[in-house]
Amino acid sequence: FPSHDTDAQIAYTQLSRRWKMPARYYHFQTGPVTFLALDTNLPDVEQQQALQQQLSQAQTPWKIAFGHHPRYTNSFYHNTQSPALKTLLDSLCGEAQLYLSGHEHDKQYLKSRCGVSYLVVGTGGGVRPSNPGPDTLFSKASPGFAWFEVTPRRLYFELLDQQGHVEYRSSLLKTLPTYSPSPSL
Repeated sequence: FPSHDTDAQIAYTQLSRRWKMPARYYHFQTGPVTFLALDTNLPDVEQQQALQQQLSQAQTPWKIAFGHHPRYTNSFYHNTQSPALKTLLDSLCGEAQLYLSGHEHDKQYLKSRCGVSYLVVGTGGGVRPSNPGPDTLFSKASPGFAWFEVTPRRLYFELLDQQGHVEYRSSLLKTLPTYSPSPSL
């Protein structure tokens, strides 16, 4: 996730064939997912408006937003977000299905709120003790990463340790529209 050196990360996009961070916030589509990259270091009205437009125009079954700071967390920073960041991330309600973040140095999967599931995977740079809370579905302080597989109907993820062993897995499912045949004339 974009971290603290946003300008340097954007500039590095021009030098690397692998690294892609074209702006402070942006979106892209791949397969059945629209990804929405957010700048949680500097949430502002301009970004809020762009996010709302991107969410309303996205035609994919899944919308996954990601940013450095979590909206909800039970660990070290325990929900100390600024009012501007809360406003930005709360606009995902009813629009996105998953918000993926880091910042906390643990892994947390929290109960869905307003249709958005919250996944924190911040163990790439070290670990801190994990503190499960009443909304915690999974919490662990161990180095590792997340792996995803997404189809139009299912968003599946695994949280893995640094050796690739699965610590937790879960799925989000989409219900397909029901088909009603037209009455015969």
